Amino acid sequence: MGLVLFYARTLNNDTLGYSIGIHGGWVFILACVDTFYLYTYNPDKQGWLIGKKEQPLGSIAGLMVLLIATLSLFLLNISSR
Repeated sequence: MGLVLFYARTLNNDTLGYSIGIHGGWVFILACVDTFYLYTYNPDKQGWLIGKKEQPLGSIAGLMVLLIATLSLFLLNISSR
């Protein structure tokens, strides 16, 4: 997650605007999912695939979210040139 936020800062001419926005959005979404019980973790399922409670990015699904965020930033940078 830190690398994605660093990449966002680099794309935004070393200002923290994108990074703060992305981090705030991730925290807000994770808080909403946890608060409103939009997803329940099943301890019988494989944690490496879908994540564990309190560690949503520590899984293949979490890494895919980070990859999509990085690709989105890359495409945003290309389209703004």
